[in-house]
Amino acid sequence: MTQGDIQMKAFLRKYELFQELSPSEMNALARVSGLKHVKKGEYVCHEGTKAASFYLIHDGMVKVVKHTNFGKDVILDIYIAGEMFLLEPIFDNELYPASAVAVEDTTILTMDRRKLVRYMDQNPKMMRLALKEMAGRVRRLNSQIKDLMVGKVDYRIANIMLKLSDKIGKEDVEGSIKIDISLSRQDIADLSGTTIETAIRTMSKFAKKDIMKASRNSIKIMDRDKLVDIAEGL
Repeated sequence: MTQGDIQMKAFLRKYELFQELSPSEMNALARVSGLKHVKKGEYVCHEGTKAASFYLIHDGMVKVVKHTNFGKDVILDIYIAGEMFLLEPIFDNELYPASAVAVEDTTILTMDRRKLVRYMDQNPKMMRLALKEMAGRVRRLNSQIKDLMVGKVDYRIANIMLKLSDKIGKEDVEGSIKIDISLSRQDIADLSGTTIETAIRTMSKFAKKDIMKASRNSIKIMDRDKLVDIAEGL
């Protein structure tokens, strides 16, 4: 076994999905796995192409975007270290339903789709964990669709920011929550299903009320309780 294979085994052991593999299976999977380094703004994969690989973020951040007929990209979700993305075609051998783009410089664990499925067939726990992840995404998508249909823009943006806060937010010395992510006003508009003009007005209103403010590379939540009230329609 090469030094690279040994290092890959160490990466694989970090993730619950692979912890039920036997030593020989781990060795075999390490040989068909690799690390893909993607610069900020670069595509990991493109919508409509054949899905040949499984992706799991080792470090960094990825956004999954859907291309529309109007030439606009709509962000469907954001994924961070330890998360899998675009799992669906791994199982049905179809095309990628969306594209994945690095939000920052990112390292991704990749492996051959066919070989991974074969190991899942032999390890029911692996299959259950992957299906559990997919089920969670379906629930989040249903919640997102409901928010877009019935919620006002303030409500939708507040919910998005709270979800990002729970996922990647870190409390600073002032007691505020800092979300280290570069999201443009257009990105926020796409995530909340509104126009960029409305997103700008809403974010400006939040900033004037000292609830939260966005800079070029981060978002700062100063009053999380107030943001929760808005998200709950209070």
